[in-house]
Amino acid sequence: MRVSVTLLICLVSTSTAVARSLVFYSNGRAWPLLKSDTEILIRPAPGANAGRVQLELADRTTNLHAVSCHTGLLLATVDRADEAAVSDWARAPGIDLVIHVYRLSANGPPVFMTDEVVVGFVNQLDQAQILAFCDEYGAEMIRSIEGLESTYVLRVLDGYGDAAVRTAATMYEDPRTRFSHSMPSWPRSPP
Repeated sequence: MRVSVTLLICLVSTSTAVARSLVFYSNGRAWPLLKSDTEILIRPAPGANAGRVQLELADRTTNLHAVSCHTGLLLATVDRADEAAVSDWARAPGIDLVIHVYRLSANGPPVFMTDEVVVGFVNQLDQAQILAFCDEYGAEMIRSIEGLESTYVLRVLDGYGDAAVRTAATMYEDPRTRFSHSMPSWPRSPP
């Protein structure tokens, strides 16, 4: 009887650890990421008819804002931004990518997480060990960061947003790293 009670306690504590909230790690601090319930970022597919995409968005009663950032994303205010709604948006004609919007505080500016992660490795790792680390986490090395020893930008092959944030958080806890954080981008409304 005691063994099953102990096992139950272990299972409860394990499942709690898996359900951690998303966190952005930077400068030795952990910032909770607050996922927006009513905003998503949308990137039209290359060559898509921009007018048709905007009509599709308007048909869904969306308040749409163009944002000036290198990725060509549109910030959309929607009725809901849960996983089912994001998946539905991703299937819409002419839409290439749909990403959750986050904030670092309740009133902070919108932030989205790219598919890139910055990782500082412990200095004694060689190139082969770093590449093995990348394989283990489903990432590829993009470039080193000049002036920061053993620090690289990695691309998470699983994608943008939650996947990159979770991967960065797991990497952060790995003893082979000094630090790790997902690469944020702050979309700005055009002037």
